[in-house]
Amino acid sequence: MGLFDIFRKNEPKAPQKPERDPRLDYDDPDEWNFWSLYVESLDYKDQGKLFSALQAREDAWHMIPMRTVYSGMKGMAVHNLAILSMYHLGNGQEAAKYARMSLDYGEDYIQYSDAHKEEIVYGAHLESLQTAAMTASSYDEALKFTLEGEERYGELFTTKRKEIEEFRKDYPRYADYQRQTSLLYYSRVSPEQDQGDYAPAMALLQLMLDRAEEPAYDLSYEEYVDILDDYGTITAMYLLKKARVLGGSPDDFAKELAFIADEPLKHIADFMPDCQPGDKEKFDNIAAALGKLPGVRDRDAFAPFR
Repeated sequence: MGLFDIFRKNEPKAPQKPERDPRLDYDDPDEWNFWSLYVESLDYKDQGKLFSALQAREDAWHMIPMRTVYSGMKGMAVHNLAILSMYHLGNGQEAAKYARMSLDYGEDYIQYSDAHKEEIVYGAHLESLQTAAMTASSYDEALKFTLEGEERYGELFTTKRKEIEEFRKDYPRYADYQRQTSLLYYSRVSPEQDQGDYAPAMALLQLMLDRAEEPAYDLSYEEYVDILDDYGTITAMYLLKKARVLGGSPDDFAKELAFIADEPLKHIADFMPDCQPGDKEKFDNIAAALGKLPGVRDRDAFAPFR
């Protein structure tokens, strides 16, 4: 088994819905409301209503009282936003932000996570460490979170640490590691190789574009074009896939899914002044394809292409 095969075997997947309703265990009305909104968000997500799922999780976070006793629950709330952002919205910046915020709640969050493994099957704190490592901006940062996970959770993170260290020997630039990781989730080479797991790939591609000039990335023009091309294209593929889940009317799509096109459209618009002529036509076509989806043309992010 090659290194990349091991990558695929061990790469984190989106958490699954709990088998039982977690609201059944809570007498505290604040905690009951929190888990009620979480279950509501899972139902919205499964129906393809991603804006409503995001809104429910944001509401769950903001309704938690400020008292210290609720610190662990606040860590859980931002963890839930990190997971939705990474695995369903394709937003790496938000996933990175929320995963780190959850870890900042420290021991209170760890204890709350340990007490709620029936609701979050793999453990929320474990998932926060995985997401923080996946969205890291350097080998050192990825290893920091991985080593923390190894110390607490053992083999799963030990395997990941060894993968990172092994990859680093041959590819000292962190961008190569993150690019390879993104390709585990999708392929534009052939349908047989395409995993169709577009959201986490979108999240990683977004991060690479945002960090293009950082030393650990230092993307060439050709690399930037390749990543941006994939980012815009698989976003369109993802939205079409989610539209089949959502069903409903064009207005439903505009409300629940169109917002996901904002980030690739912003990246394409920002890149246009630096585009070579042949690439400009390519990105115009991607923007036009996104603009054909209901509600996308009316969003502020599409304004540069009108």
